[in-house]
Amino acid sequence: MPRYNMYYPDYEKLYPGIEKRPDILRVLRASDRKMRYMEKGLKLERSVWDRKKQTIASLPSREISLEELMEDGRQQFSNGPTLDEQVQHQEELRHLHQALCSLEREYQLLLYFRYWKDMSQEDVAKMLSLTQQAVSYRERYALQRLKDFVQNGEKKKF
Repeated sequence: MPRYNMYYPDYEKLYPGIEKRPDILRVLRASDRKMRYMEKGLKLERSVWDRKKQTIASLPSREISLEELMEDGRQQFSNGPTLDEQVQHQEELRHLHQALCSLEREYQLLLYFRYWKDMSQEDVAKMLSLTQQAVSYRERYALQRLKDFVQNGEKKKF
């Protein structure tokens, strides 16, 4: 007769009728074994003596789970962008810079004030002695030229 405790719960008593589903019982018992394994932390470490360096290293006898790594504050995998993504991003920025440089100075200034300085069209119009409608038209024109440059790789001066 098995002894029931937190490691060996009586599933028949907890879940009446579960004996009809041996597949579910098998999964529950397997998960219990995993929990016992994790709680005991079967880390039977082995000491290794390095004669050349005159040091002792401690080697764990099993792999450490991702949960344990996260609890210890260690990081298994980087959450940041991969090297390929970083290179692609740099290439896109370089291409956008080329596109901006291909615009005439007045369009560069207009985009600078609108997007980098976050100014309204009215404020930019006052600063450049234009109407708000002219700023709106020139902004739309400049953005279309940038879009064309980026999509088509055009090298001409706009």
